[in-house]
Amino acid sequence: MKTDSKLYRGYAETKKLVDEYPDMQKVFQDVEIMFENKKASPKLSVMVYGIYNAGKSTLINALMGSEVAPTGDIPLTAKVSAYEWNDISILDTPGVDAPSEHEQVTKKQMMLADAIIFVVNPSGAAEEEKTLSKLMSLIYERKKVFLVFNEKNPLSQDDFIRLKNDTRIRLQSLATSQGLSEVLAEIPILRINAARALKGKLAMQQGLIEYSGIIELEKSLKLFFSSIKLEDVNSRLTHSLQVFLSQFIQQLTNSGSNELVNHYKELCCRLIANQNQCRDNISQEIARNRKYITDKSKSAMFQNPENSLEVLEEVYEVSGKAVVTVMDKELQYLMSQYNDDVEKISAILDAQHEGPIINDVPHFLYSEPKDSASQGGVDKEMLANSMGYVVKMATPEHIVSGLKLVKDWAPSLMKGIGPKTMEKWAGQAIGKWIPYAGTAVTVLSSIYDLFSEDASDKQAQEQAAKIQQERERFEQQVNDTAKELGEQFESAMNQILRQELEPILQQMLEKVESALTNENEKEKANSIALMRAQTLLATI
Repeated sequence: MKTDSKLYRGYAETKKLVDEYPDMQKVFQDVEIMFENKKASPKLSVMVYGIYNAGKSTLINALMGSEVAPTGDIPLTAKVSAYEWNDISILDTPGVDAPSEHEQVTKKQMMLADAIIFVVNPSGAAEEEKTLSKLMSLIYERKKVFLVFNEKNPLSQDDFIRLKNDTRIRLQSLATSQGLSEVLAEIPILRINAARALKGKLAMQQGLIEYSGIIELEKSLKLFFSSIKLEDVNSRLTHSLQVFLSQFIQQLTNSGSNELVNHYKELCCRLIANQNQCRDNISQEIARNRKYITDKSKSAMFQNPENSLEVLEEVYEVSGKAVVTVMDKELQYLMSQYNDDVEKISAILDAQHEGPIINDVPHFLYSEPKDSASQGGVDKEMLANSMGYVVKMATPEHIVSGLKLVKDWAPSLMKGIGPKTMEKWAGQAIGKWIPYAGTAVTVLSSIYDLFSEDASDKQAQEQAAKIQQERERFEQQVNDTAKELGEQFESAMNQILRQELEPILQQMLEKVESALTNENEKEKANSIALMRAQTLLATI
């Protein structure tokens, strides 16, 4: 499996951030171990898990067809052993409820596992709330779980069906209590008599093998492992990083010296979320117009290559204007949201001067976004924990003054970005790629003239084959030209937006940050770290 470069960049940036906060380094250790382990060993990591007498080792021996894993009624070792099965490394661990030193080994290995084969004895352990709670915690941590009932005492088919249903009822109840839903599809449930399966394989008795359930289990495990994709592994790593960043942000948010400074921090988080939404909406518009250009160009060149150049130029201009229009609207919305937030902070300060305390502080972080889509991963509940308190007496007017300066500065700078972007894009994109299209159209026209002649005037099958080859060249050239026109539009527009939009957004953040100039250095450092952490949480 290849690693996700964006996710690992987020991890690297988080690691640098944590270096500045020794108190958080111990909390970060588990995340660091997971990421470094996956970088070193990208292969799928599978672990067999369960209480120590559930038959984990016997199950591994049954899969391997050999007594390679030690078995017994008591925990024999704290060692984690690996066994290769169908190109998958399966780890055997001491298990749940083993001696504490053994359980620590299991816990450490559990942290690194992508998938868990969870083994229970259906006569007892499957009924225990603790066992199922542990299983559900694995699902919450984004691990893939395969539940195996190891029947030491055979169950009838009716009893097995009832047991599965009872287990699923309990899992649904636990999932609901943890805020999870529709988890059953993520947990295959099979049964096996591992001891019988091993005995059958060792004695080469096909009847025992078939009766044990090992054949169905092996087939299901192969499907289960093959279904685990890179996205599933990255989801687990992303979840661990998001949980840590949320904790980190919470700690920084709680460290504020006064409530108004906390409101300022929340405004910064809101601004980052809105900027990310702004970027996403513009990128989506660019992608839509890339497809529009590709489709329209292809259609025009297929229908009439000689007269298609004018259509191509018009399509390019229409798409460019569409993107710039969306960009203008997004920037206007960004500024209106920022202005609203500054006004609410100003109102808090004004009210504070009128009396010693203020209740019912406006929760501007909860105002509805214009787009109900994701807002860059911002944890509203976590941010809102610092809202709604009694505002303490303070006089940090300089914060509000600095924020108002940004209000005055930003509109004039943003006002000319649309025309400037359109002008630059027209020069770089239309000026470069429409002439390219002209050359392609000339080639297309010559090929089109060849195969569009009346085939009856040509000579027999040999000439017909030549016409077909010319048509194929024409169609391929149309596809290549249309695809490249669309891709170059997207590339050019994104490059120019990086040049024009990103500096403004960055300056806006820097100027908002500078509003804390008169705060103590620790408070300012915390605020900057909070913005960095929130940006990371929004982008991973």
